[in-house]
Amino acid sequence: MNTGTQPEDMAVCRYRKWKVFSLFLTGLFVLTCYIFSTGVSSIQTQMLRMADYRQSFSRHLTSQTNQDLIRYKFQADGRHHHTDINRTPCQPLDSTYTTYAILNKQVRYPLGSLLHLELTTRNRTGSPRTCGGDFFQAKLFSPKLNASTAGKIVDHKDGTYSISFLMGWTGRAFLSVELVHPREAIQGLKKVRETPNTGYLFNGTFFDHNAILDDQKCYSSKEEGFDNREDYCSYTKPEANISFWCRRPKKKKVSCEQLAFVISDLANKEKYDEANGKLLTEDEWLYFRKGQYFQVGIAAEHGITEVTVVQKELVRCARPLGMASGSIRDGQLSASSSVSGYEAPRARLHGQRAWEPDSKDTSQWLQIDLKVPKVITGIQTQGLWGGTVPAYHLMVSDDGRKWTNGSETFDGTADGESISEEALSPPLVTRFLRVAFAAAADLPRLRLELLGCGQAPQLQDTLPQTFLHQRGPPADLPPCRPNLPASQSEGYFYRDVWYSSACRAASWLTRPDVETCLRNRTVLLQGDSTGRQLAGELEALLGRRNHYRCQDYMEEVEGRYPEPLSLYVWTGPIAVCRKRDQKVVLQFRFHHFPVRAGHHVELANLRTIVHELDNIRAGDNPVVLLSIWAHFTDDPIEQFEARLWAIRAAIEKLHRRAPKTLVIFKSPNVRDQLYLSKVLMSSDWLAYDMWRRLKAIMAGIDVAFLDIWDMSACHHSVPQLHPAKEVTTNAIALLLSYICPLE
Repeated sequence: MNTGTQPEDMAVCRYRKWKVFSLFLTGLFVLTCYIFSTGVSSIQTQMLRMADYRQSFSRHLTSQTNQDLIRYKFQADGRHHHTDINRTPCQPLDSTYTTYAILNKQVRYPLGSLLHLELTTRNRTGSPRTCGGDFFQAKLFSPKLNASTAGKIVDHKDGTYSISFLMGWTGRAFLSVELVHPREAIQGLKKVRETPNTGYLFNGTFFDHNAILDDQKCYSSKEEGFDNREDYCSYTKPEANISFWCRRPKKKKVSCEQLAFVISDLANKEKYDEANGKLLTEDEWLYFRKGQYFQVGIAAEHGITEVTVVQKELVRCARPLGMASGSIRDGQLSASSSVSGYEAPRARLHGQRAWEPDSKDTSQWLQIDLKVPKVITGIQTQGLWGGTVPAYHLMVSDDGRKWTNGSETFDGTADGESISEEALSPPLVTRFLRVAFAAAADLPRLRLELLGCGQAPQLQDTLPQTFLHQRGPPADLPPCRPNLPASQSEGYFYRDVWYSSACRAASWLTRPDVETCLRNRTVLLQGDSTGRQLAGELEALLGRRNHYRCQDYMEEVEGRYPEPLSLYVWTGPIAVCRKRDQKVVLQFRFHHFPVRAGHHVELANLRTIVHELDNIRAGDNPVVLLSIWAHFTDDPIEQFEARLWAIRAAIEKLHRRAPKTLVIFKSPNVRDQLYLSKVLMSSDWLAYDMWRRLKAIMAGIDVAFLDIWDMSACHHSVPQLHPAKEVTTNAIALLLSYICPLE
């Protein structure tokens, strides 16, 4: 019997296989369409919801529905802000191989031009990296002039960064580029920040009738279980998007309403370190090692770390005047004294011998007669055979008899062969020049060359030394006001005076100027202690103890409460000042929780920023300065953003009532990073990230930004939470330029 497969059976088999396959394809197609349509629908729905929110947000926000919209914005956009800068796998940065280079190399740079650097990050093998997200700081500075400016850094997301500097003063300037955090450390900072209640801890004191009833832990971030009214008391402010909870008092007769004071546990550093030790892995801790991944200087390619800046007219005025070539004759050179064989005519750069005086004291000098006045823009000095050039200063004369001493002392050379070049700022226009020693040396020997050009009549007068002249701000800058266009630089210091290159700002302060600007004005400052610092500076400028009468909240609360309460009196209002018939009102209040203070904060004295803005009446038109950053750096970023959206809504309502009210946000400043827990709680990156987000949220409304970040980052003072007086004084000058714009 034939048991093989018949042709009919084979056909049926093929048909059944094809039918099953076609059904599989149909099912796969239907499933794909369903998934795609669901995804598109979800995306469209989300876009519509966000579009609807943005449209609704611009309307009057007073109802509970509109408050929910504010909270929705905070929830909907939160994930976007936590997206990694670059998810492509990338090897860690190695600071040993990371370098920067000057792109527009020149012998001399014209005043007011830009210096461009390229920074290339590399891994431990020396290979270029392909990702960005690191945090650098850069500055250009001249220590002798107390001059400095911060570099503007652009992250290209491919391992390279562009850095640009405005060269705002003439002379010799030095470069500094520092890695603050690699991207891996920033991911660790984000992890710590987004974990609720790992930062400062709080203790709440329940108080009544001069007696402490109970103490309980309090929290500024919500955790699971906080909605349980049996265990927790809620002190949230929905209209301001403020969250705060305390554990319910254990004593039955004590109610949530009796919470009177809150103090932050600043001394609990061990618990903080322990909590964060569980959050970060060993590898993540490595990236906070100082000197390797944290606050480490970046080297320059080819060792070029300084530049010379001159007046535009003098860029080409830097040719040798004839010491090395011999065009300055021997008879034009003389000296106070000399050793045989090392007379004045030997003092020529690269010569086989040098000028050597017969004394090692500071009364020795070398004199050059140029025959006619010439412009001298620089000087090159060189020692010889172990003999060095000691520190020196320059003297000038028109007739060789009456001399004028220069105010600046220049460094000499450390060896006998290297050449030291100094740019003269301002350039000298003279016929006779003396190089006078300002320090003793074991073997003083000098060879030199003068750099400059022939006499230029237009340079006979005193030359300006800065790009933004001291007589006043440049007319081509806009007045200081809201919605300023982006600038290539925020400005620079010169002799500890800040010259803004973002707007037309005053660079000086006198009491009459301050009084004129603030006459019959009300300045409301609210926020953290860095804002209070500016309030104190303003009060001092007005002359608190001279003609002004101020009432301090501090004076009113002394002795009000029993021990062990140590009241934090700086929550405000700090001062109300008046002078005769001229009303000048300065008032400071702290923002609402969280308040990180080592003393007890009186709950009844706190006001939300939204509350204070809503209380400004139509026609008041005060100046409002808000400083909100220092107490939020270790809280989840969504909480900070949610508060900002509520403040934005309050500002928009305020501007509808009082359109002329000037609202200014003060930026964070760089601060000390003395130990690891402080870095994790208040890193400069955390503060800078908050400022970036704040400006994005406030975009599109009439608010001004008092940006002092670069001011604090480039100044020669030690970084600290409350900046040095040179920084705050210049911040006040910039603030007054917003209050009273220079047209």
